[in-house]
Formats: sequence, structure tokens, C-alpha cells
Amino acid sequence: MWSGESLRTFWRSANAEQKRPRSRRPARDFPVEPLETRCLLSADHSPFTIGFDADGREWNALAPVDEDDVDESRVHDHQPAVSEDQARTIAGRTTPPGGSPFPYADTFLLHSNPGAAHVIYLDFNGHVTTSTPWNQNFTSNAPIVTPEYNTDSTAGFSNSELTSIQKIWQRVAEDFIAFNVDITTEEPSADKLIKSSALDTDWGVRVVIGGSSYDWYGAGAGGVAYIGSFNWDSDTPTFVFPDQLGGGYEKYVSEATSHEVGHTLGLTHDGTSSLGYYQGHGSGETGWAPIMGAGYYVNLTQWSAGEYSDANNLQNDLSIITSQNGFGYRVDDYGDTLETAFTAHQTDSTSVDGAGVINQNTDVDVFRFESGAGDINLTVTPFELGPDLDIVAELYSADGTLLTSVNPDTSLSATISTTVVAGDYYLKVSGTGKGDPLATGYSAYGSIGQYS
Repeated sequence: MWSGESLRTFWRSANAEQKRPRSRRPARDFPVEPLETRCLLSADHSPFTIGFDADGREWNALAPVDEDDVDESRVHDHQPAVSEDQARTIAGRTTPPGGSPFPYADTFLLHSNPGAAHVIYLDFNGHVTTSTPWNQNFTSNAPIVTPEYNTDSTAGFSNSELTSIQKIWQRVAEDFIAFNVDITTEEPSADKLIKSSALDTDWGVRVVIGGSSYDWYGAGAGGVAYIGSFNWDSDTPTFVFPDQLGGGYEKYVSEATSHEVGHTLGLTHDGTSSLGYYQGHGSGETGWAPIMGAGYYVNLTQWSAGEYSDANNLQNDLSIITSQNGFGYRVDDYGDTLETAFTAHQTDSTSVDGAGVINQNTDVDVFRFESGAGDINLTVTPFELGPDLDIVAELYSADGTLLTSVNPDTSLSATISTTVVAGDYYLKVSGTGKGDPLATGYSAYGSIGQYS
């Protein structure tokens, strides 16, 4: 028990402690022919492509960032692209300072959920794609040769590129951290990327990240994916094109990656009655957009159920992700009640620390700690890069009385500063929303993710 000294909580990143490695690379096949392609216009007359193959599979392409819109279709999806100039001039889009999050040697050994039966492999190393619907529909069955992720036009990975790869992985991992799936940069064996039969229990998808959409796709696109291909019996990758994403700018590449993976999991675009992609609303730390829209220009991106104004897609993203792809939510890490509270780790006489994951929008994590009489300062923050979680923090006395609840309107973090008598206390951490989703706010629906 501490006497009169201030207490502070420093939560270490849960993700950082889980980040550790493995490695590989596969091949694949899948027959498909283009059926029809049509060019539609958005409200500002930007074209987007829709196509269906002979078997009725939908493809979509996410437009480059200097295009406004690209919708999806029955077989493939296309994410919008972003120009390099835009990446450099948009306020708030600069890369956070600091060196690489992990040793450079670990760049291709990163795992968000090692041991999970399902994987999403971020392939930055270059890849040759053969015998897939992409080859049949776009290259007359010729191989698709994707170069390695490159931002400096020099062969091999520079330290700057390795740092960007690590941060892209961190951002994508945050979008999927609530689910029982492993986001990895280490290549799995081919069988881990293919759902070979109804009896198969572990499979996943490859995300090929490199090159330009003009190399073979023939149009400006930030990424392309086949709807539902996560569950296919072939190594049909989804593609992300850094050359159309601010020259490989990490924020844009990660947003396009999560968006395209969403398509492979069965999700379609979040737009409006006049726009194929909703770019979000609000500003600053709480500026919001749906992942299946275009989250390039805001800080907070989340899975959505179409709760914003004029939404054209009411898909329940979380339900589809966790019910149609062989995996559900990550196992809850902490108890939800005072009775099942976790005793916070004391680092010195005045500080405790901890970290966790809000893995569902109904999840609550409860921590118990002792404090001496005096001022206390408890700060809980979401993951720094590409956060999905807006936090509400509550302080309870030993008898379960709510002493204070903090949910700042302009911040995703929550800080409890108050004066207490000596005794036991409980900190409750959960996800929350902001204001009116139909205006410039958002609900707690997609507020899941890491905190520290």
C-alpha cells in the first residue's frame, strides 16, 4: 500500500509483447474468367470498376489515393489510391518519430497471435502468382511478378523500408487484434494459406504488397481482392500496390491492406448513396472512418455496421468476420467484474502498469490496485499507430461504488486524476463511442483494440 504518493499507470503495449516471429512461401491455382466489367461514376465523376467472373465471383479494386472511388463487384475489389504529394501534404499524416519498433532482423518474423489456426500473411518480399483467377482474368494466364516492397528505388530493404514494414504490420495487426487470427510477416507453409477441405482447421490468405497496379491490373488502384477468397481452396492472394499509395506511405498501405483483407473475409464497401467509399468525418484524434470505406485521411478507423449518415452498406462487419471465416474473437484476457479483477503489476512504490485488448464491444477489463492516501493519476491509452479503440476509464472503490468515469470528447485516451483515501481500488477499461454517429461521432460498435 502506498502512502500519500501519487499513483500512475503506465500500460505497456500488449501487441509489442506478443510480437515475435516465424517464415515461408506458397503457390496456387483457381479457374476464373471475366464475365462483365462496367465503369460507374461517383458523384464527382471518378470511375470505379465492377466485374464478375464466369463462376459469379466478385472482384473489387480500391482506387488509388488520388482517385476518389472504386466500388466492388461479385468477384474482385479495388481500393482507391493516393498520390505521393497527397501523402506528404495531408495534415497529420506524417510518420510518427522514432526508430524501428523491433530489431531489423525480426522484420520478417512478426506475429500478432502466434499459434492461431488462421493467418493473414503480409508478403513484402516479392511474389510470383500463377494459376489464379487474377492470372486467368487479367494476364491471359501469364505469371504475375510482384516486386518486393520498395520506397527508394534501390534493390534490397533499407532500414527505412524495414521500419515502414514493421509499422505497417503494427497498424494492420491493430485492426485484427480482437480476432483469433495471426497477422504475420513470416511466410507460412503453403497448406496454411489454403482451405483444402471442409475438414481443414487452419488456413489463411496472402497479401502481396509491392509494385504498381499498372504492372498487370491495368488501372490505378490501391489494392484488389476477391470477395470471400479467404476461404478458397487455393493460394489466391489479395494485392496492395504501394506505388499508388503515396509511394508506399505506411498509413495508406496499412489502410488498403486491412480493407482488402476485409473483402477476402466477405465484406463489401462502405459508401453513401453518391460515393463508393465513405472517407469519414470529424477531425484530429477522433476523426473517424470505416475500414471498408477509405480511411486514409483520419486517425481512427474501425469495423462498421453502417451507422453513419447516408450509409449504403448495413453489413455487420464484426458478425461476418467472426462467423464466416473459421475464427472468432480472441480469448478475453482479463475479468469483466470486480470479483474477477486482475491485480495490476506494481513497478515501484508509486506506479503500476499493464496492457490488454478490448476484444469485443461488450468487453470490460477490470484491474485491482492498492493506493495510499493522496492524488492518483491513471492514464489508459490506445495503440499509438492506427488505433481502433476509443477508451472510457472508470474508477471504483473497494465496495463497488463508481467514483469517476472519464471519456474525453476529443481524445481516445482517458486519464483519471483524483484524490483518494488509502485502500483498494478498481480500474475498469472498456471501449466507447463519441457523440452522434449520424453527425460527426461514432458508436461503440467498432471500438475494440489494444490499450496500454
